[in-house]
Amino acid sequence: MTAYDKMKWHSDAEDFPQQLPTNQGAVHIAFFYRWMLEHQLANTTIIEEDDPELYEQLMQGQITALDFFIEFYDGVLLDEDLTEEGAAFASTYYDGYLTDYENLPLQLFDGNDSMYAAIYNEENYVLVARLLEGKFKVENRI
Repeated sequence: MTAYDKMKWHSDAEDFPQQLPTNQGAVHIAFFYRWMLEHQLANTTIIEEDDPELYEQLMQGQITALDFFIEFYDGVLLDEDLTEEGAAFASTYYDGYLTDYENLPLQLFDGNDSMYAAIYNEENYVLVARLLEGKFKVENRI
């Protein structure tokens, strides 16, 4: 079992702004997970079996991918949370994702220029989704 990323790795990091809530350490992971989910690259079997109500809330937009990711996965993204194709993409690209993410012109909470201050909103997600779409095409030679 491979862990691609954990909220705790970021929220416990020395460069994590102490004034931010710990869930900000998962924003970039939740954007990645949401994109994987929307492109059928996330393994939904476990979710549908373990907590079908929570899964339904996610799919109907009643909860955000950030809240879902923290509640269901405890802020940890594992290879088993993805399909085979999704895990292959994450294995080859995820190490470079943070660097690419940091270079996006994301909306941040006022007074903070840390990547951890990125607001979990639709505008930021669109920027991340475009990035991931391009990287996925390159990785898969589409």
